[in-house]
Amino acid sequence: MLDFLKRTVNGLGVSSAPNGTRIGIVRFTSRPLVSSYFNTIRNESLTPETVNKFIDPITQIEGSRRIDLALQFAATDLFSSGEGSRPNAKKVIIVLSLLAFLVLEH
Repeated sequence: MLDFLKRTVNGLGVSSAPNGTRIGIVRFTSRPLVSSYFNTIRNESLTPETVNKFIDPITQIEGSRRIDLALQFAATDLFSSGEGSRPNAKKVIIVLSLLAFLVLEH
């Protein structure tokens, strides 16, 4: 699963360029756990390699999988300007129900 996430990140055009893709990473159980917000990595540091460093330590979380709460969190909190979301960027969520999901803006 982690290899899939990293290959996905590598193919998405991640960068701080105005049209670059930004990544948020959320793990979920009975409450969402943010590994990375859109503005966690900034400027020239925003590369696929840097994002993948946030994926490497992800482990499976025990407990129920409340995807509904995680999606609600992404819509109301992660996709907010305070967390680095850009108002005119396309919003995408890739849900991986065993572990985590990527939240994308391009």
